[in-house]
Amino acid sequence: MSGGAELIEVNSIGVSTVESVPLFHYKPGGLVGRLVAYPSRWIESECDLPFEVCEWLSSPRSYPGFLVRLSAVKAFFERWRVDAVVLDGVETWRFTGSLRMGMPLVARSQLLLDSRSLVGLDALIIDLVGSRSRVDRLSMLVERAKSEGLWVEVNMYLQWADAREVDEVLSALRGSKVPLHIHIADPQGGGPVRKLYIRASSAYWPVYVHAGVFSEVDTKCPRCGTYVASRYRSFLTSLALKEGGRCPSCGEPLPFIGPYRRKTDELVVRTMGSGAVFMDPRLFGGISARRG
Repeated sequence: MSGGAELIEVNSIGVSTVESVPLFHYKPGGLVGRLVAYPSRWIESECDLPFEVCEWLSSPRSYPGFLVRLSAVKAFFERWRVDAVVLDGVETWRFTGSLRMGMPLVARSQLLLDSRSLVGLDALIIDLVGSRSRVDRLSMLVERAKSEGLWVEVNMYLQWADAREVDEVLSALRGSKVPLHIHIADPQGGGPVRKLYIRASSAYWPVYVHAGVFSEVDTKCPRCGTYVASRYRSFLTSLALKEGGRCPSCGEPLPFIGPYRRKTDELVVRTMGSGAVFMDPRLFGGISARRG
């Protein structure tokens, strides 16, 4: 798509809370628009876990693409007053560097983006699935993205609490202060998850564990231990930061990107039970797009 094009090809369009992406430190308590682009060709993947990202990479089904007018999508996002637009799915490079909506852009990557695809982005979400052999690429991509001024958060997806795999990722991220989200499919009663969280959080900050009822999703200041952010499911329930994103107790500078809201808007909580709403592009006048 060129910068002046009026049509974009997507599979789904939606709005969600920042926390449901998840982006815990980038415009917390806000809303983001979502543009989902599934792969035009199925990609070989080792990921067979019950997570959406694995479905994107290895589903045997064919997801139809639709051509939608960019102006219709932009108007929809403006009505929702979103803080940014997240490019979901796998083929986010269809949009990066060319989508012009006057809103901050966030892209997901399964370590498939090259440096040229970072052009025009404000933030990057890196999804780690499958083999551990790409940890070296993780370090390089994080370093490059941060040098370009992008905000970065990392997701890793595990069957169970695998300490060795987490240690390798922590080693790659050490010193970067990039938020790490660890998603665990089988919590095994919660004990292993708790041990993993203690192990990881003692070695690195910030770390979050997503494992059903055993999730650890609140944010504590790494210097004094004060809770600065609390969350429930996909909603921010409280945020206490001094001006400039500092801890309210000790003044430690914390890596948050404003605006800083005290919590998710009550109307959003009441009307968006899961924290996300996705719609068929045909509701926006989308027409079928042929895929090669």
